[in-house]
Amino acid sequence: MFRHGWHMTTADERFGREVQRRREQKGWSMTRFASLLTEAGVDNFHSTTVGRIERGERPVRLSEAVAVAQVLDVPLESLIPTDAQTLTDAERAVRLYSETKRAIRVLARLLADRLAGLPAVREDLVEVLESGDLDEAGIKQARKWLGIVDMNLAEGWRLPTEQEVRDMTPVQMGRARASVLWMGDDLWQAEA
Repeated sequence: MFRHGWHMTTADERFGREVQRRREQKGWSMTRFASLLTEAGVDNFHSTTVGRIERGERPVRLSEAVAVAQVLDVPLESLIPTDAQTLTDAERAVRLYSETKRAIRVLARLLADRLAGLPAVREDLVEVLESGDLDEAGIKQARKWLGIVDMNLAEGWRLPTEQEVRDMTPVQMGRARASVLWMGDDLWQAEA
């Protein structure tokens, strides 16, 4: 299933992949596995059914899942993998979202001193521009930095509170991260 560019791995798909992995470890074909399941009491189980289950296209009934585990000689819960290799895209997105929140908090703290000093940076830029010591490229760059500083002073840019960071949606998180990174890059480059 696809949503907003993310492939959402279903529990059926994860179960199917694990069943396929275990079946192949035993060296069984889909036909052999289907006949073992039929012998174990599962009705109307064919190799095509095994294939559909392994691709996550057909949900498995609980009684079938129990029989699959018995035939494979594994605990049922082992067929539902949870390690890092089988994380769904949604789980990865949640993890990335959490990591991004942490990164924004860290970046915001790192920039706190720099942002508190914006009025002094503005004074320095005005002084350099008025000195007449810059060539055309230097004047252009100093004006760019002055515009950035003025924009942030006018907007009253401030660090988000811990609660505001916790409450951010993914879209707000992306904008905040981009803003923090952009400001940080421009201010750090200004010192170089």
